[in-house]
Amino acid sequence: MIERAKTAGLRVRGYLSMVVADPWDGPTPATVVANSSRQLLDFGCDEISLGDTIGVGTPGEVSALLTAVDAGLGAVFFGVFDQPTLRQTFGIPEEYTAVGVVAVGHAKTKDRPSPSLKRGHRAPADVVRRGRWSS
Repeated sequence: MIERAKTAGLRVRGYLSMVVADPWDGPTPATVVANSSRQLLDFGCDEISLGDTIGVGTPGEVSALLTAVDAGLGAVFFGVFDQPTLRQTFGIPEEYTAVGVVAVGHAKTKDRPSPSLKRGHRAPADVVRRGRWSS
């Protein structure tokens, strides 16, 4: 179909639905959105329409998702249920209630042992970086 449209001089738009979350599996990882978008472009689509077809995404989530995908990063939004721990960990003031967190990271490359493992694992405190609340 795409080939026929291209031969006829038409532009082709690919559509992805439920790019923030779906009702069966919950949050949609940004890597799934990015990989699916890449496949549609590889098939010959000229542009991709990303849809939050179940209406659960907030402007902040969608912005974070698009920013992460544009940067080649993976991202996922997840809900927050333990407000006191989140507040303490990230310094969130009492007058704010977080409804979710966007985790962003690089996609995992081929699953192979890292040569650096010969030196042993480092403590999480040496490698994990956490942001702090700022207003």
